[in-house]
Amino acid sequence: MKKLTSFLTCFLMIVPCGAGIITVDDNGPADFNNIQAAIDAANSGETIVVQPGLYNGHINFLGKNIILTSTNSADFNTIKSTSIGSAYPNEASITFNGIEDPNCRLVGFNINGFVDGLDWLAEPLSPHPTHATISNCLFQGNSGRGGTVISSFDGTISNCIITDNLNQSSILAYSPAIEDCYGLIKNCTIANNWSQGISLVNVSNDGNLVVENCIIYNNLDQIDISTEATITILYSNIQDGANGIWILDSGTIDWGPGNIDVDPYFTREGLWGDNGFFEGDYRLLPESLCIDAGDPNYIAEPNETDLGGNPRIINGRIDIGAYEFQPSGPAELLLDIADYIDELSLHKGIANSLQSKLDNALEKLEDDNKNNDMAAINSLQAFINTVAVQSDKKISQADADALIAATREIIELFGEE
Repeated sequence: MKKLTSFLTCFLMIVPCGAGIITVDDNGPADFNNIQAAIDAANSGETIVVQPGLYNGHINFLGKNIILTSTNSADFNTIKSTSIGSAYPNEASITFNGIEDPNCRLVGFNINGFVDGLDWLAEPLSPHPTHATISNCLFQGNSGRGGTVISSFDGTISNCIITDNLNQSSILAYSPAIEDCYGLIKNCTIANNWSQGISLVNVSNDGNLVVENCIIYNNLDQIDISTEATITILYSNIQDGANGIWILDSGTIDWGPGNIDVDPYFTREGLWGDNGFFEGDYRLLPESLCIDAGDPNYIAEPNETDLGGNPRIINGRIDIGAYEFQPSGPAELLLDIADYIDELSLHKGIANSLQSKLDNALEKLEDDNKNNDMAAINSLQAFINTVAVQSDKKISQADADALIAATREIIELFGEE
C-alpha cells in the first residue's frame, strides 16, 4: 500500500489534470512498444508513461511540450530499471529540438548515453538550446562521447545523479560531464567523473548558469568557464571552493552565500574495475556537513521528493545534493552490503560464505532480544575477517576496503542504540 500511495502521489504531481496519457511498454500491452513512436503520436500537453525496460535507440522530443516519465519517478528502483540508451556509443540517447519550454519534462529515467539540448539537423545554421526540464534521472557509468552526459541544455536540471562517467576517448579529450548548459542546476550530485564536472565554453544566450544546492566533488576538474560565461553558485559543496573553478579568459564567478568545501561523505563512491563499472551509492552518511546545509529559504513543492522518494526537506532545511539524509538502521545497511556482494560476481563459495554471515547477523537483529546484539556483532566480525583474508585475492583491495568500512560502521551503530 505504501508503494502504491507513493506512486499515485508522484504521478499526480507530474501529470496535469485533463492531460492525455500515452503508455509505452517494450514487453507488454500498451499504446506503443517504443518511446519514439509515442512521441511521434503525442501532442503538446500530453504525458507518455514508460514501463520499466531497456529502450535503446535515438529519441527526439521534436519540439513538443510533453512529459516523458517512468511509472514512478519517486522510486529509485523504478528509475534504475527504466533505461534509455543510445544505439551507438557516441550518439545522443535523447535530443531536444530546442523550442521546448519548461513544461516539457523528462522525469525518472536511467540514462545510458547523453542528452543533447539542441538539434543540428532541425536547425543546422542556428540551433537553439532547449528550455525543457530534466528531473529525478540517473547519469552513471557512461563512457560514450567521452563521458559527456548533458550538452547545450538551457532549462532546469534537478534531483539528478551525474557520477562516474568515464572519458575513454582519445579523440574527445575535452569532454565534461555537463557541457555548455546555461539554465538552472539544483539539488544535484555531480561527482567522481573522469573529466570536468561542468564546463561553460561555448556561450549561448546570456551565458549564465545558476548552481544551487549541488555537490560538485572529486571530478577531474570541478568547473571550467570561459569568455562571457557567468556562473552563479549558492548553497553548494564545491571541492576547493572558488579555487576549484578554472577561469579561461574572462569568465565570471558570482560566489553566492552558503557555499562550502568539505568531504561530502558519500555512502560509497562508484568504481571502474577490470570487470566493468560497480555502481556507487551517493546518499549522505551521518557525518556529512551537507546535511541541513542547503538554502534555508528553499520552499519545496507540494509532495516534492528527493531522488530516493523521500520528502525533499527533512528537519526543516534542505540538504545539499540529490538526496535528503535518511538515518538508516543496521538492518537496512546490511541489506545494502548484501546487494553490493551480489554486484561483485564473486566465486560461489566465497559469496555464499559472506552471505551466510550477513544472514546470521540479520536474523539476530530482527530479534527484539538485546542479548542477541553480541551474536550479531560476532557474525559481522567473522564477515570482516573473511573479507580481509580474500582482500587482493578473490576480492579486489578497493572492494574489500569498502566492505570492511561499511561493516564496521554497522557495528558502531550498536553502541548508539
